[in-house]
Amino acid sequence: MRSLIWQLLQDHQDEVLPTVLSEYQHSRFSNALSTESDTFDLLCKLVRLVPGTRIVIDGLNELHAEQQASLLRALAPLSAPILIFSRPVGPFVDSLPGATILSIEARMEDIKLYVNARIQQDLDLRQVIGSNADLLREVVSKV
Repeated sequence: MRSLIWQLLQDHQDEVLPTVLSEYQHSRFSNALSTESDTFDLLCKLVRLVPGTRIVIDGLNELHAEQQASLLRALAPLSAPILIFSRPVGPFVDSLPGATILSIEARMEDIKLYVNARIQQDLDLRQVIGSNADLLREVVSKV
């Protein structure tokens, strides 16, 4: 959530800076660290200040299950459209019924094309494999 706040601050400084400074000063003078709830409240305020805000989450699957569930629960009440890229889509996506979710799963053919291209780009690997098509197929199939 803090990275979303940071992005809003970078892209819409005039609109959001006064609110962010106010929250910062409040927490500083009260000698209290911001809680997750405080951070979420600030994010909600900023989303309301910047019409047209969209939230994109890439790599949801890279979080642990508890973190996925926590993040999705936190984002659910936001008024901004949410787009999630993940492979595969986890069991918690029902927490965001309004989100657009794109499940990204590599196909074997995509992986073979990628490995083959990387081998062609790497001088050392090209020298080892040379023009041996059978060896190239074997390497690609093993990956």
